Amino acid sequence: MHELLLFGQVPASRHDQLTAQHNYGGNAVLDFLLAEIENNVGKMKVEDGMGGLYVRIVIRHLGRGRGQEGFGNAGALQNMFFKISERQAERLNRERKEGFRPDDFFLTKEDLIGPDPSKAIIKSKAWTKLQDLIGLDTVKESVRSMFGLIETNYHRELKEMPPIEFSLNRVFLGSAPARPRWPSFVTRNPADFIGGALGQSENNTKAILATTIGKVLIIDEAYMLYTGTGTAGNQSDPYKTAVIDTIVAQVQSVPGEDRCVLLLGYEDQIVEMFQNVNPGLSRRFPIADAFHFQDLSDAEMRQILELKLKDQGLDATERAKSVAIEVLARARDWPNFGNAGEVENLLGKAKTSYQTRQPLKPLSERSLDAIFEVQDFDAGFDREADAATNLQKLFEDVVGCESVVSKLEGYQQIARRMKYQGLDPREQIPTNFVFKGPPGKVL
Repeated sequence: MHELLLFGQVPASRHDQLTAQHNYGGNAVLDFLLAEIENNVGKMKVEDGMGGLYVRIVIRHLGRGRGQEGFGNAGALQNMFFKISERQAERLNRERKEGFRPDDFFLTKEDLIGPDPSKAIIKSKAWTKLQDLIGLDTVKESVRSMFGLIETNYHRELKEMPPIEFSLNRVFLGSAPARPRWPSFVTRNPADFIGGALGQSENNTKAILATTIGKVLIIDEAYMLYTGTGTAGNQSDPYKTAVIDTIVAQVQSVPGEDRCVLLLGYEDQIVEMFQNVNPGLSRRFPIADAFHFQDLSDAEMRQILELKLKDQGLDATERAKSVAIEVLARARDWPNFGNAGEVENLLGKAKTSYQTRQPLKPLSERSLDAIFEVQDFDAGFDREADAATNLQKLFEDVVGCESVVSKLEGYQQIARRMKYQGLDPREQIPTNFVFKGPPGKVL
């Protein structure tokens, strides 16, 4: 097993030689790296041979990093060895659990170039979890399209054709789900980048980017890197400007770049930032390729509500669920709607209301089964019953507004009929009005 343990290491003397030959180009470096693989493999055997197709693909993968800032032959070679040995170790463990006796000194096609994407996606827990999420149809389609391109490139490389180039860096617009907590994902917010002195923002940004090579860097609420006057190229905070300029300089969005950067934020703020900061940022993170996390529909929110109630051992009357969706629908009209997060917040409010009501009941009427009522989700759920009276009171001190009151009463009647039929009144009733002419006389 000694040779296997050495497989992921570059000997010190060879490391020095590689460092001295930092970033050679052309066939010379590829020949050198191929010789390095042969020296490290020792007794290892490779599917299709050391000069075969799969080793050539590995060499091409390694060669794509040449010319990029920070690329080093030694470091890249070590990373390549580590990935191959990691895939081999996973395969050996899997095959032994299945009762096979694999050869520890044999590297398969999958060890060298990774699994077939069409098979990997089926086994992917992340992909399965994404499909189980309610809504997010546009996001699912975007991911499916990206997987299709990855699969195409996989087969192109097997034919020794150049892959179709694309960048992994993306913008996530809207209210994205909870951030993943995997070791390969690093989440940072703008405060982690911004320094308090000249030069500090650049250093912070470079350090974060350097430590996320080979990982996914998530910059949450990325629009907070912009605090400007709203005119292109004019940003009032030099420390934030330095962060964006450094990201533009360090993140090239070219094939072979061993890092994925995700900018997360609400669409309006992200678009405004892109329009007013270093134009290189929008070239590296095209809005046209953004993942759009759209607001949930009423049906999707109800589905999430019922799932959360079930998971937490709670329940609600059918009328209460309908009222809850009405509350969420109104919240959706406001900026920065939180989708599933809004449902969880409303549930928290309902729990508090329910617990407040319980002591007011006789002991004989209290139950361990928490069943929410309409007032738990909305204390003013019956506001419609007094809507006509409230409208009259609103204008009772104003003279000459009878036609206005009549018009609004007509809208109230339409709203009641549409809600009774399960329709959304907002699709037929205007919510913005213009009052023209002199004001009425107040008594």
